[in-house]
Amino acid sequence: MTVPYAQGVGWIEEFGSTMAVNREYLTQLDSAIGDADHGINMDRGMKAVLAKLEGLEGDDVGGLLKTVGMTLVSSVGGAGGSRSCSAAPAPATALSRPRTRSNRSRRSSTRPSCWATSSSSGGSTSSSR
Repeated sequence: MTVPYAQGVGWIEEFGSTMAVNREYLTQLDSAIGDADHGINMDRGMKAVLAKLEGLEGDDVGGLLKTVGMTLVSSVGGAGGSRSCSAAPAPATALSRPRTRSNRSRRSSTRPSCWATSSSSGGSTSSSR
């Protein structure tokens, strides 16, 4: 399955809107287990992503996802910033590669590297999923 570039951009824009609408709710949820900044940080990160999308052109979905991931890593503060966003570049890199027999199943090949990135930076492990 291939995701058209415009559809990827649309999804990211919708996700940014959802983060803005739910900013206070996510922060409230985080207050029970963290430092009550998750909604604030994710909204700030997605605003930075949306600003970057305005000048972005192309048809490389992998490059789009890498830009999103790297923008979130650089703009989302708090303890979860690098942990929750560091997994995005791994699948983006895999999706940017040309499709060959050896990487035909991109989806399954990106999942383990994404999980490994997340768990190596303090995120969840396969046993907690």
